[in-house]
Amino acid sequence: MVNVLGAYIVLLAAASHGQSKPQCSVGRYGPSCQYQCHCARSAPCHKHDGSCRSGCEKGWFGPACQYESIGYKKMEESTMDWLMDQNDKTCKKESESPVYLALNTSIPLKWTRIVVSRP
Repeated sequence: MVNVLGAYIVLLAAASHGQSKPQCSVGRYGPSCQYQCHCARSAPCHKHDGSCRSGCEKGWFGPACQYESIGYKKMEESTMDWLMDQNDKTCKKESESPVYLALNTSIPLKWTRIVVSRP
């Protein structure tokens, strides 16, 4: 009985080890292909961790570009493109007018990033 049980465990372990992860379609990644890629210039993301060599597409940021910028689609002025260019070196000059963002719906903040530098 013990030998049969031991053989069953070995076979079960071998069978589960032989199972492969699903092959994700283009634009998806993760253990079950549950995440969508958001890489700049429609570049492919890493098939396991979703990282993007090209950076994130506009409106997305964070690890594996999985955080959507709530302000990106709300900005009306094209003169504010520097706010969303994902470049910390493009700063707002003191001589420019203040920046306001009015959201009509309540959105819980899960990620906030503010970069401040001194001249």
